[in-house]
Amino acid sequence: MSNPLTPTVVAHVLNTKSRTADEIKDANLQEVPELAATLQSAPEEERRHAEAHFRQHIETFASAVEHDFDISYPNYDFIVEQGAYRARQKYPLAVQLHSYRIGQRVCWKTLCESLVTNDGPMPEPTWRLMIALSVFTFEYVNHISAILANAYYKESSKLEQTASSVRAEFVDRLIRKPDDPTLANSAARFHFDANSRFLVVLARFLEANGNSSDQISEVQRCLDQVFSPICEHRLTDLWRGDAICILSAQKYSDHDFEQVLNSEVSEKIVEMNCRIGISTAQQGLNSISDSYEDALTALEQTSRDHPVLRFNAMSVFDHLVANAKNSAYRLKPRWVESLIAEDKRSGGALLQTLSTYVNSRMSAKKAAEILKIHTNTVYQRINKIEELCNLTAPDSPNLIDILVVANLHRHKEN
Repeated sequence: MSNPLTPTVVAHVLNTKSRTADEIKDANLQEVPELAATLQSAPEEERRHAEAHFRQHIETFASAVEHDFDISYPNYDFIVEQGAYRARQKYPLAVQLHSYRIGQRVCWKTLCESLVTNDGPMPEPTWRLMIALSVFTFEYVNHISAILANAYYKESSKLEQTASSVRAEFVDRLIRKPDDPTLANSAARFHFDANSRFLVVLARFLEANGNSSDQISEVQRCLDQVFSPICEHRLTDLWRGDAICILSAQKYSDHDFEQVLNSEVSEKIVEMNCRIGISTAQQGLNSISDSYEDALTALEQTSRDHPVLRFNAMSVFDHLVANAKNSAYRLKPRWVESLIAEDKRSGGALLQTLSTYVNSRMSAKKAAEILKIHTNTVYQRINKIEELCNLTAPDSPNLIDILVVANLHRHKEN
């Protein structure tokens, strides 16, 4: 050993380790409320584990000092085990690291006891050793903190992968096997009451922008934040490329939901460049499969102007268009492409005017009021549609046919 006083310091640290461990524990109880709560509510075995962990730290520190301050000499497996153990407990990592800093301070006090006297000036070996110990205590606590944090994150990642797998499997069964009799038992793990009312929200990015998993995580955080005031229990995951959020809507009301949508969702979704489809609330776990289909239907009817759409806000017309059979798309009159192209050039004004005109019982005046345009403009647009479609009898059935066929093919393009 390079310093003749090192054996004296090591011996003092080991001889007083029980007292020092108690002081570390007491300081932690006073300064770390989370640890105090854990120890006070824990069984005797947990308290003994904590005390043994403090003593092991002191022994490990002394071992490194004894071997010429070689920080790589001791075995740190107990730190790795502690990190994994705290991760499984979901104990905050920052709190455990704070606890180690407290241990460093108490240990320094013990070290000073063996070196500091009141017998005149401090001899050179003493102050040299104090400087070395001062530097090494910081190095030691940083070293064990890094080991602990690494073990904590590894275990957390493993737990998250397991939880993610379980969550994905549960979502898959909810959607594809709604009559599975084991669903109720699985639901309890996610704090879902099988007889509650459930709501499904789907989110889809318009285009990839960076890491897709990061994008989905961002949507998940947004959905959790937005819906937490009205839905205490939520399950968020990825399903067929879309973020899905299943909400237990037991306390949900239409008024509450409208408020949340109007105040927060649309603005945040637009910022993230994605679209949202939302089902109605239905009773029971076996309703989630239908709710998923409803949310998907709403999602596929969203647009730039309406990035968030609730299923029960869709018109029957929009719903029929969205769920048309493949054979409906083969109904393609010669004028369809010309009409859709002209509608695109007008920024969607032609079909919007036609839809409003039909819904206004073919009253140009009423349609103009709704669209905030001149009545003559309504007539001009309807005449343009009649011209494009070679329509000789502009009655209601013919106009509705045009509207249905045009929207079918526009929906297909989208």
